[in-house]
Amino acid sequence: MIVRDAVKEDLAKIAALEKIIFDENNFPMSLRNLRYHFKKGNKIYVAKIDNHLAGYAVIFLRKDYARIYSIATNPDFNGKGIGNLLMKHIIAQHSDKKYISLEVRSDNTRAIKLYEKFGFKVVKILPEYYDDGCSGYKMKKIFT
Repeated sequence: MIVRDAVKEDLAKIAALEKIIFDENNFPMSLRNLRYHFKKGNKIYVAKIDNHLAGYAVIFLRKDYARIYSIATNPDFNGKGIGNLLMKHIIAQHSDKKYISLEVRSDNTRAIKLYEKFGFKVVKILPEYYDDGCSGYKMKKIFT
């Protein structure tokens, strides 16, 4: 199991996985969006198991902070520690920033527990943040 920077050839597989994991209400990233962020210099990481895409993360980079825009595990690899591996990698790669932020659905308890395990704290409640009316949480991991 490895995590590495995505290469251009990974983007179509990531876009296909986005469509599987995120329904239209959750705005999956298109291949065009992924290509744009790849060219812009934002970070895209892939987790691989035996050359299969097990998960990925899309990180928007700003001057002082990093924002986890999308992080997901291929359903075929649930329970294999992919989320943990990606979070460790993201934190290691971006600990030079002031903080890392993300937004998460308030009903996604599994993801929230993962983020809390890595030191993320809820800093803001986002009422009716998602199209279906679900609230969200803005979470941050602040580096001291």
